[in-house]
Amino acid sequence: MTYSVVVIGAGNIAGGYDTPASKQILTHLHAIQAEPRFECGALFDLDTERARRMGAVWDVPVAATLDEVMGRSFDVAVIAVPDPHHATYLEHMLRHDTGLVLCEKPLTQDIAQARSIAGGYKAAGKTLMVNYQRRFEQSVRQLRSEMVSGALGKPLSGAVWYSKGIRHNGSHAIDLLRFLFGEVQAGIARRKTFDFTEVDPSVAGTVRFNDVDIELLVGDERLFSIFEIDLLFEKGRYRYSQSGMQLERFEVRPDPVFPGYFEQLPVGSGPTALSTALGDVYTAIGDFLDTGAPLPATIDDAVATQAICESLASQPLDIWIPAD
Repeated sequence: MTYSVVVIGAGNIAGGYDTPASKQILTHLHAIQAEPRFECGALFDLDTERARRMGAVWDVPVAATLDEVMGRSFDVAVIAVPDPHHATYLEHMLRHDTGLVLCEKPLTQDIAQARSIAGGYKAAGKTLMVNYQRRFEQSVRQLRSEMVSGALGKPLSGAVWYSKGIRHNGSHAIDLLRFLFGEVQAGIARRKTFDFTEVDPSVAGTVRFNDVDIELLVGDERLFSIFEIDLLFEKGRYRYSQSGMQLERFEVRPDPVFPGYFEQLPVGSGPTALSTALGDVYTAIGDFLDTGAPLPATIDDAVATQAICESLASQPLDIWIPAD
């Protein structure tokens, strides 16, 4: 069966980061074309000329108006507009007959609004999810499997380096940490750097899980982008760098220089599959539409992640705040 998709928004994540000839799958249009069960039935953007240029690159039809989109039938809708406009289009698609809506992060810019919209989709029997694609990446799923099996032992500590706002980019880290460690028990904000927007600071601080604290460290998006994660366990270590595109793995082994000591020594490094993880998102969506197979990222996950990010962004500095 072929599922029809409408992509709302003609920015970089829609189809600007790569081309049909790219080996990497970095955009929605590329992921749609790479998955045989999907076809792009329409691309829409308020900037009609930009949509036409992107439509020509990807050889997809362009809808001239939102009314045209609303008057047609689609199986999947992708919301890939700037953050402040997510809620508007999510409300439009709630009234549409689309069965599944995939939204870029964050869901909205207000947690009360996010909860309201999520509740509306549930009441309507429609599936809503946020594109936290790192959950789908192969090495992340392998890491989670090793954690569950006990192969890595207990977690000891960890650190995340990020920039471009706790809600916008930091939410990727919070959602990934929740996927690995479970629910956040408490959090503390120690410094806020406004390197993205006035309402979305990059927050340095700590998030506490049942058995580990993870430090949040920030760069400055005005100077450079950064997204790295370093997780230390009793028996090993996973270190993601270059926005998660590279992975170094370590194991506890006897120190090669000092007898009687043990160190975390490198046992492998190389590229991750993050550059094609968006394709895995669409594979999972196809399986869900075909058979009802569970999705690794649910709307409840997205709302919980957003609540943590908003708490860190709004709370006073240097005060531990329990999670909701």
